[in-house]
Order: sequence, then structure tokens, then C-alpha cells
Amino acid sequence: MTRKMDGNDMALFYYVKNHLGLVVDIIGLTTFLFSIGAWFHSRRVDKRHKAQLAKHEERIDIRLTDGRREIIVGSPRRKWLTRSELNGLLGLLPMSLGKETNMEKEKQPRYVLNSIDWTKVGKEIEKAQDGEASKLLVQCTPEELDQFDKNIIKEVSM
Repeated sequence: MTRKMDGNDMALFYYVKNHLGLVVDIIGLTTFLFSIGAWFHSRRVDKRHKAQLAKHEERIDIRLTDGRREIIVGSPRRKWLTRSELNGLLGLLPMSLGKETNMEKEKQPRYVLNSIDWTKVGKEIEKAQDGEASKLLVQCTPEELDQFDKNIIKEVSM
């Protein structure tokens, strides 16, 4: 059953019909302004993300030093710098040659670095990972440095 429109209903219908366009225009303009703001925000976030990715690709110099001499251990990317990576790079360094018998070299021993404070080294690694440092200096004793091949040990100029 349909109801007949009276005067009040006609006034409401007339009001909505004439002002609905204005409401739709306001909603459209608000949506447009929010989309512009979201676009600017996404560009800013994208720029920050690209800068962060570039920072992760930087190389970190790792050096083993006794204060007078040093060995350049390697230069891994910042994002790959961990304690295990450091230990792996140290393991790749050539050791002092052992005694040669029958034209064969004795098996080279693994490095020994007992004086290193791994807690301090861990904090230095975290600083390098966070972008606060571009070089990692690992302090050791002269005896520990001497276990490596003398050809890779460089004097440090002070």
C-alpha cells in the first residue's frame, strides 16, 4: 500500500533533491584531499625506505688490530654483518705456515683469539648494523695477531 505524499514530505524531498549535489561535492572534495595526502605520505615513506636499503648495502671495514699493526679481515655488507660472519671471515685468513715435512705443509690450525671481549664486539657489531659506525675494530694481543700470515699484517701509522 502506497502512501500519498503530503506537504511535509514534499518539502523534505525538495530539500534533499536540491542539496544532495552539495553533499556529494563535499564528500568528493574530501576524498580527493585525503588521496593527495596519502600520495605524499607514500612518497615520503618510499624515499625513507630506499635510503634505508642503500644504507644496508654499504660495506663495513673489519680490522683485527693490536694497536700497532692490523689485518684487514674483510668488508661485508652492513646487512650481513654478524658475529658468525666475523668468525667466518677470521677463519678464512691465512695462518702462519707450519713446519714443512716431505714437501707437505702441516694442517694449519684454527685461529685462537682468547683476549677478545665478545660482548664488546657484539655491541660494536650492533652499532655497525644500526648505521652508527662504518668500521669495526677488533682488539687483540700482539701474540694473537702473530698467528696469522705476516704478509697480511700491516703497520698502523699513528
